[in-house]
Amino acid sequence: MERARTFRQRIDSIADHPEPVLSVYLNVNPVHPENQGQAYLLRLKDALKQLGAPMALAERIRQLVELERVEYRTLVVFAALDGLFEAYRLQVDLPDAFRWGEPYVTPLVIILDEYRLYGVALLDAEKVRFLVTSLGKIEEAAAAQLDPWAGEASITRTAGWQDVSTSPSTPAPRGGAVTDDFADRIGAHMHHFYKEAGESVRRLAFQEGIGRLILAGPHDRVAEFRHALPHELQDRVVAEAHIPTN
Repeated sequence: MERARTFRQRIDSIADHPEPVLSVYLNVNPVHPENQGQAYLLRLKDALKQLGAPMALAERIRQLVELERVEYRTLVVFAALDGLFEAYRLQVDLPDAFRWGEPYVTPLVIILDEYRLYGVALLDAEKVRFLVTSLGKIEEAAAAQLDPWAGEASITRTAGWQDVSTSPSTPAPRGGAVTDDFADRIGAHMHHFYKEAGESVRRLAFQEGIGRLILAGPHDRVAEFRHALPHELQDRVVAEAHIPTN
């Protein structure tokens, strides 16, 4: 999935690319009847023929479409004789469009404004997962493991986001004051955990330009996590979804 910020930078670069550029927007959404049996391939061939685009570029795009395993809605391709060839697979429905000349990036600019980034903090009994929606997709990307007994965290990055989790590794003690002391220590560690997770969310939100947050999970955990969020993030919470653990 294209990160919105990187995607916008690429769009700006393509918009400035010397003419002529072949711009192709091909709706391949398999749920549409008009796309059954790869009918979009026939539309592509006819459109490229009418444009009079260079045969080498037309053939390369045709081969790309023929070999695609379509699991998205719209294919966007920019190609030029100087070596430019970039393809974007979007989970957004866009109408067919074919241009030869000035790079045609207007539809992409519009969807970037329409599909703004949302961050989702998903809480359950054991962890906080941070997800991000972008251009019709949702993903999570990195992990940090927190031992609530030791109060220590280690981070493993996978694709840039954050998954902060806590999971008891020893059974709870039993009996009177010991149980109370245990509960106090766990409560303190959980508060520290939520503060640390909130800071991770804050860094990612500002780094990626995320202006809207959704908190989801059991009511008490959502309330505690929201309270632990840095003040500048609390105003960005636009919704809460109270869902059962796991």
